[in-house]
This record gives sequence, structure tokens and C-alpha cells, in this order.
Amino acid sequence: MPTPVGHSLIGLILYYSFFKRKKPGKWITLFLIIFVSILPDFDFLPGILVREPNKFHHGFSHSFGFALLLTGFIYLIETYILHRKKEQYYLWFLILYSAHLIADYFAVDTRLPYGEPLFWPFFHGFFLFPYPFLLDVQRADGLNRFFPSLFSRHNLLTILWEIGFSLILWFAIKVLFKKSWRRGSVIS
Repeated sequence: MPTPVGHSLIGLILYYSFFKRKKPGKWITLFLIIFVSILPDFDFLPGILVREPNKFHHGFSHSFGFALLLTGFIYLIETYILHRKKEQYYLWFLILYSAHLIADYFAVDTRLPYGEPLFWPFFHGFFLFPYPFLLDVQRADGLNRFFPSLFSRHNLLTILWEIGFSLILWFAIKVLFKKSWRRGSVIS
């Protein structure tokens, strides 16, 4: 599983590579991109409440089914309660949330159950790429050791690896979509 830094970088690269209105100075936009990019890992919060931070991690929140349900829920609130609708934002919510799941799929997973329930609720199996190239985050069990364990040499190296991977991803997108960038945007 990548770190929040890795998930955030991937989300920022995807958003600013393809979204038409590239305004990096808007702090609320940056906050929302980062928030949605790490949102699936909020499944640590219920575990923290029961003093077992890893207990619910890589559960149903790490599935495309949940991503669709959450996107639909946000759409309903925006449309019928707040009376506003911006389809491109729902698409971006789904893309950023799904990018998190895809990054986790390609990462080393050292905890049971290995992988993610990507196709929940239709299929309850767990999926993990057999040749992961993104590193894991080492973290201890138990609330007393969980937070200190996040600040390790291994996790620092994981962040550095993610920065390198993000640069490669950014470069690959730039090369693959060079013509689209000249015209404006791939996704408006």
C-alpha cells in the first residue's frame, strides 16, 4: 500500500495532467484532490477507535463498488439537496478514488487478507498484482505502537520511491498525451 504522499502525488498528477481548468493556486482544489486521493484509507479511523488501527484496512472501502456508491451518494446530495450539479466533478471524484485502489493493487501487501476486495459487493475475493512495484508501508499493530511505527527508515524510502514513480508517471502521461496537451484538455 502506498503512503498518503504517494496517493496524493498520483492524484495531483492525474488531475493537473487532464483537467481543463488548471489553476494550481486554488487551495480548496488542492485540498479536495488530496482528500479524495487518500479517502479510501480513512478505513483506519474505525480501527483507531477500537485501538486496532489495521483492523478494517483494505475492506469494502477499497472497492470499485464502494467508489460508485459513494460517487452516487454525493451526486444525490448535490443534485437534490444542494440543487447543483457538475458532472465533471463526479467523474473526477471517481477517477481519483479509483486511482487509489489501482495504486494499492500494484503495491506490496504484507498483511492478511492480502490484496483488496476490488469488485465488492459482486465478488468477495481479494486482488493483488503478482509482481508489485510499489512498496508497502510498515506499520505496527496496536494503537500505542501504530503512529510511531509510521516514522521509520523503510517508510521514508517508500516515500522517496513514490516520488520517483510519480515523476515517471508524470513524464509518461506528458509523452503519451502530448498532442492533447497542445489542444487544451483530454477531459473537460
